[in-house]
Amino acid sequence: MNTNINYNAIKTQKNEMLQRFLQAKKKAEQAGQVVAKPI
Repeated sequence: MNTNINYNAIKTQKNEMLQRFLQAKKKAEQAGQVVAKPI
């Protein structure tokens, strides 16, 4: 069992979630809404 692979997979997943959140926030701001969500 290689824990390094698991760590990289989790890190990648978190980065994807963060990117989706930032994209959604940008779209909401462009639509005239301010999104302020604590991470």
